[in-house]
Amino acid sequence: MNITKLSKKLTKFAFDNYLISAFIAIVLFVIFVTGIKILTTEENYIYAKVKVSQGLWWANTNRPNLWLANAINKGDKEGSLTGKPIAEILEARVYPWFSSDQYDIFITAKLKVDKNKRTGKYSYKRSQIAVGSPIDFEFPLAQFSATVMAISDKPFEDNYIEKIVTLRKDLATPSEATSIQVGDTLFDGENTVFEIMDKSVVNSYSLYSSLGNNYPLESERKVNIAITTKILVKSQNGNLIFGEEQVVKPGATIRLSTPNFFFDGYQVERVK
Repeated sequence: MNITKLSKKLTKFAFDNYLISAFIAIVLFVIFVTGIKILTTEENYIYAKVKVSQGLWWANTNRPNLWLANAINKGDKEGSLTGKPIAEILEARVYPWFSSDQYDIFITAKLKVDKNKRTGKYSYKRSQIAVGSPIDFEFPLAQFSATVMAISDKPFEDNYIEKIVTLRKDLATPSEATSIQVGDTLFDGENTVFEIMDKSVVNSYSLYSSLGNNYPLESERKVNIAITTKILVKSQNGNLIFGEEQVVKPGATIRLSTPNFFFDGYQVERVK
């Protein structure tokens, strides 16, 4: 069959089945327009800091467990239906939540987004994102929700600095003082962010009732503990931030847990 006969048969088929022909033409036109749009649309990428969570930031939900923390890794990528990366983990920081098996997990990610030129707002996987909004990820080993903490159209340039911080707790038990070991450290997945450099323990005075009967309120001997630590903090808007959320300044109470001890009720006495 030559080309001329084939062309005549196709033309006759098109006229005899004009509805099918019209449908095929529309489909081909949509595919053509979509292809042109994909090839000519400018790709937008932003950088986001997020906190892994199970709901909105104001909801009182459980923190992630160890098994989820272990499944989130720097370099993980989420792909689109075509396999093209739409999210990549650039940094993952993990902080134990006191002595529990739960963790605070913070991620810095590069995201492929759509930008509304009129409003300047971004959408990720067709959902608008902004500081405080939820965001969903589906990485190879982990699927989870998170809360957006910060957004930037350029890579974040965090200013991390080391500070010598004295932490103090009065009326602690002697066993607690013994458990604190000089040299104990905390590694958050990116840096060593905490190290105990020195420890001082002195006996506390006994507490007596204010009613005048001179009976001690505490029967067990107590001690005052002061530890000198090296803490990696981020300088941001005039504040020193530890663990992405805690402001470190004299008088503030710090939440901190190392592999060997968790600090409950320790107050920042001095920062230098």
